[in-house]
Amino acid sequence: YIRSLINDLSKKLNTPLCMNSLERITQGPFNIKDSYSLYDIENDNYKLLSVKEVLNPKVMEPIKEYEKKIINGGIIPKISENYILFVKNNCELSLYGPYQDKMKPYIMFKRGDNT
Repeated sequence: YIRSLINDLSKKLNTPLCMNSLERITQGPFNIKDSYSLYDIENDNYKLLSVKEVLNPKVMEPIKEYEKKIINGGIIPKISENYILFVKNNCELSLYGPYQDKMKPYIMFKRGDNT
């Protein structure tokens, strides 16, 4: 947004303009004040966010007729416009997202013995 504003001002004033610096402090639900420093990361003082915390996907069990495809990472018909985290027996199987007019896996999680 700010780069577009600078570009628009440049055209309106008929002179080249450029920004000296730009710092993004928020992006969606994330804020720079909640970030970790390189020192924190190097000293193992950080917490990774889960897929649920980052994407807030719809969580559901695999639909019976597509269960094998979901477990094996196959493309399925579109059943949502957003991300779906498929879970079975409290085990995260895969994260699916929109792909053309279907859904495809974006992440396949390690399967435990309970799948």
